Amino acid sequence: METFRRNVTLFSGDRLPHHIELNSDAFFAAWAGSEQKVEFFGNAVQLGGPIAFAYIDGEHTYEQSTKDLQNVDCYLDQGGFIIFDDSADYGSRGSTLTAQEAAMSAGYEVVAKNRHYCLRKC
Repeated sequence: METFRRNVTLFSGDRLPHHIELNSDAFFAAWAGSEQKVEFFGNAVQLGGPIAFAYIDGEHTYEQSTKDLQNVDCYLDQGGFIIFDDSADYGSRGSTLTAQEAAMSAGYEVVAKNRHYCLRKC
């Protein structure tokens, strides 16, 4: 984590990201409750509201990546993006199936497929 801190501070010191250290279930509970959290860099952050971009890792399992998709979908803006980690069609991870199902749904369109699916909410 110290390497992460040094790299982000060096390359994005004037625009640090909000890095919240919570598992996804706890994160979305806090997001739904509009809680205030102190993030990795020591800044207070008000959670809640719309989301424009989400990166879903979902432990690479179908169950968790599907749960994460459902949680993100509640807040994702129309036109917002989701990238599913390690979801290539040639893969055998559960996140691949979640990404494929989302891509086939009426609510999302495929922007790109490479090692990861990138979808846009319609």
